[in-house]
Amino acid sequence: MESQTVERVTDWDSEPFSDGHAGLRELAEGEFTGAVTDGGAWLFMLNGRVLGVFDGDMDRFADADGTAYVAPDRSLPLLFAMQETGGEVRGEYYTEETPISEVDQTLQSGNFTGYVELSENVLSGDYYLVYYGGRRLPVAFIGNQRRRISGDEAFERADDEVGIYRVRTVDLDIVDVPEPDSFGDAAAAAASTDEPETGGESAPGEESIADENATSGREPSAPNGGAATGAEPSTAGAAERADTPEGDDEESSADESRAGAAGSDDEPSVSRTPRDRSSEAETADSGAEETESTASMRTDRSAGEAAEAAMSGGDESRSADESTARSTAGASTERSSAGGSSGARERFEAESEWREGATIPALDPENSVSRESDDDGSSEPTPTTEPASSSESAEEVEALREERDRLREHVEELEAETDRLESENERLSGERDRLERERDEAAATAEELEAELEELRSTVDRLETELEAAESELEAVQQYVPEGDHEITPEEAMAGTNLFVRYERKGGPTLEDAHSGDAGRDAVNDNLRLEHHTEFDDDGAVVDGRPFEEWLHDTIEYGFVEWLTRTFVHDVRETRNQTSMGTLYDALPKIDRIELRGEVTLGEEAEEERVSFDVVLRDRMGQPLVVTDLNDSREPATEPMLESLIRNATPVAESNEELSAAFFVTSSYYEPGALETAEEATGGGLLKRSKNKSFVKLSRKEGYHLCLVETREGEFHVSVPEL
Repeated sequence: MESQTVERVTDWDSEPFSDGHAGLRELAEGEFTGAVTDGGAWLFMLNGRVLGVFDGDMDRFADADGTAYVAPDRSLPLLFAMQETGGEVRGEYYTEETPISEVDQTLQSGNFTGYVELSENVLSGDYYLVYYGGRRLPVAFIGNQRRRISGDEAFERADDEVGIYRVRTVDLDIVDVPEPDSFGDAAAAAASTDEPETGGESAPGEESIADENATSGREPSAPNGGAATGAEPSTAGAAERADTPEGDDEESSADESRAGAAGSDDEPSVSRTPRDRSSEAETADSGAEETESTASMRTDRSAGEAAEAAMSGGDESRSADESTARSTAGASTERSSAGGSSGARERFEAESEWREGATIPALDPENSVSRESDDDGSSEPTPTTEPASSSESAEEVEALREERDRLREHVEELEAETDRLESENERLSGERDRLERERDEAAATAEELEAELEELRSTVDRLETELEAAESELEAVQQYVPEGDHEITPEEAMAGTNLFVRYERKGGPTLEDAHSGDAGRDAVNDNLRLEHHTEFDDDGAVVDGRPFEEWLHDTIEYGFVEWLTRTFVHDVRETRNQTSMGTLYDALPKIDRIELRGEVTLGEEAEEERVSFDVVLRDRMGQPLVVTDLNDSREPATEPMLESLIRNATPVAESNEELSAAFFVTSSYYEPGALETAEEATGGGLLKRSKNKSFVKLSRKEGYHLCLVETREGEFHVSVPEL
């Protein structure tokens, strides 16, 4: 059984039970509602009736001891028994399209047995409407704590919810607690004493079933619970056999008893003549037709009666059972006395007449014996006009038997064909469902492909637009560049270019005036200009498809030099960092020439003769004032990049006292390791006592500033030190 169901059941109030089937019968007599387990197998009971046995069978409880759990609401054992039994989903609905109240009316009027589950896409809880023979028992489990509600409150809350619910039909196997063997033997003995001989022994309880059917006016049932025609037993039929319909009073039972007693006089005797067998065959055929025409009607009626009896379980059902029992007993007694006298006498007279006449009724109705009833109810036999011989009668009986066997074979063939068609229908239904799923999947795939195709079309349109723009730009460049111009690589152009700091007017404001505070930012920048000199013929030179001068002004190297000479010197003064950045601040006015991809020669004591930098700023005498490395990529500046700059700048500062600073410029950002390297090189930290910011100290008075700069979209910002 499902672990969740076991967990819920074991939370109910419990009581021990013992003595196996005897203990179960005590629970049934007390109209117990709940669950019973022996530790392994489980069974559910509603008003003393067993709804089903799970993880075992009824024999397992024969001598078992265990625990009985009392259900707090009678809907619970019925729901759990249906869930464990399983069933078939008959429909799936959305509450906004088909309200639960609308389906509820249909299920109640149709004597539905099963349950409705509303749990999908529902956040508040799980809702169930349990039906047995059309009677509704709502229950719900609300919230994370699974608080239980039932009755009208559960139904109204379910009807107000929004979600998807399923209607599942379930055939419950209602079983009875087995009676002790001694009781069955006594019942069989009593039945054999009360009933006249029939020429064969009956199964235990068969006579009582026949009496009950005669009393209630229903068709006789076979011992296995089916109709006399061999119809298969159903859940409703089992419930019909277990209970008599409520509301039958003693008067109707007595009338039915008298009707059953009167009908028993016409039953055939053990020693049947050939004429009796012919009449029996005709009666069987007519009974079969009647059974087929009324089978469905009795099944529907019995389902409703069994549901009412199973879920009411009060004093009314017991009084109805007692009334029915008394009526059944009266009918049995009356049939016994009547059948023992008049029935035997009529059978004897019929057999004597047959022996004397030695004739058998013919198959032709015109030649058959006819009986005409008088006003007083007596009847006289009319002899046949053309008596048939015994051999002809035997042939006719044999022909009837052959026809009967042929019809039975035909019925079996029809049943086999029906099974085959049902199997084929199930297969085709499964195939239909599979094709529908494949259709839906194909439709979803088609939608995805259409969306992807639309995206690809957009990409193609965008690329075509970009291609047209590039072609137009190329045409413009080709028109701009005169014939005979030459193409050079970016690295060749960078290595062969030097920049110079010059002024429009000799007597105008200079960097020296800005350093001393005698000239403002705008005045100095209006007079300052950067000139370039190349080691190649830059007239008509093209770099990356662009004129050389246009390309040069867009490089990060040119932007850094322009920022250092036009902005940085003023930022230091305006933030009042002239003293803490004094070494670099004093060197800025001395900048005269800027070497791109430059090299610096070291002293004789150095390990290497020269080191290279991306940018070297020199004074008029060629002494390096500032050295710079650049990172013009999207990747962040790393610790090895900073270590390389410090490793190359330190020997330059040791051999050239004029070196004031080493810059690292990145178009991305600095990794934590790079920042830690800069802090370690400058002796940063809380205990630093130097008056110079970010200063790599080489001796007591000598050293250089280490500055980290970030550039984005043409703007430059100092990260280290903080100004």
